[in-house]
Amino acid sequence: MDDRGLLETFRDVCASGRHKTHPPGLVPVTGGDKWVESRVHRLPGGAILAFCEDMSNRVRAEEALSPSEARYRALFAGMAA
Repeated sequence: MDDRGLLETFRDVCASGRHKTHPPGLVPVTGGDKWVESRVHRLPGGAILAFCEDMSNRVRAEEALSPSEARYRALFAGMAA
């Protein structure tokens, strides 16, 4: 079962021969879910190679900054008015 669309990324890379980055998606693993980004490449012989990177810390940091960024945007938007 592929609920992140990664299989479609593999198919696209296989058909086009061009590398593609699949955006971070939540993947269930032992010990808790992880945000994983995948970079998929087709090798000259036709084999598919995928690099998967745990992006959990980055995604959590971005989520934590989001409310703060919104407050600053609102503050500066109010100053411009």
